[in-house]
Amino acid sequence: MNRKLIRRSLFLASLVGFLNIASASANTDTTQVTGTVTSGNLSFTKPSDSSFKIRLNGENQIKTISSIKTIVTDFRGIDEGWQLLVKSANYMSYKSNYHLILNDTDVTNNNIVIVNQKKQSLTQEIVINTKIDVEARARAGDYRSQLDWNLQPNVDKQLVE
Repeated sequence: MNRKLIRRSLFLASLVGFLNIASASANTDTTQVTGTVTSGNLSFTKPSDSSFKIRLNGENQIKTISSIKTIVTDFRGIDEGWQLLVKSANYMSYKSNYHLILNDTDVTNNNIVIVNQKKQSLTQEIVINTKIDVEARARAGDYRSQLDWNLQPNVDKQLVE
């Protein structure tokens, strides 16, 4: 019986030794994947042209003409939105004859906000309702409104002085 006990003890001791050696030789490690995501562009396509033809009749005339269209892409990766502004560089040359109205706002030689997008939209087609308001005393002739567009990010952060 002692022999059996000694054999079992030797067997168990050798098994424990083997398990210790096996666990000592196991090797584990960790790695990391790091990177940087950078901001993309905020941009727009050239807005489309529009034209009109009106026959003078002695009264003020408001006429809806073809919409001005553009596509805005916002790949900045932030959710602050953007605004599209416009002004007419040559407003003074035609203002006594007609007024250009975009999205129900008169265009002048000062920047006005035509579209104010509050949140990021990756790609968005913008359709701007366009009207011409021709004065009753307008002079017959060919006219051109030169529109200067500006796309800029919305800034909702409060400045602390």
